[in-house]
Amino acid sequence: MDLERAKRKLEGDLNLSQECVMDLENDEQQLEEHLKKKDFEISNLICRIHDEQAIINHLQKRLKELQARVEELEEELEKELPEPRWRSKEQT
Repeated sequence: MDLERAKRKLEGDLNLSQECVMDLENDEQQLEEHLKKKDFEISNLICRIHDEQAIINHLQKRLKELQARVEELEEELEKELPEPRWRSKEQT
């Protein structure tokens, strides 16, 4: 009688242990899938950051070019504009 009871208890414990192992394996699989998904998202974000950094670099270069051009145009404009009247009177 005790042997049968002990056997049933051990079988029950074995079944519970097997269910726990299956649950843990399922959890592991879900975590691995979640990790792969996050790795993919991170990879995409890194690519996006690189693309946006390239755009920023291009725009900064273009901004410097335009600032230089503005300075050139301002210098040309100063040369082309007649001297203010008050300056010409002071010089005479």
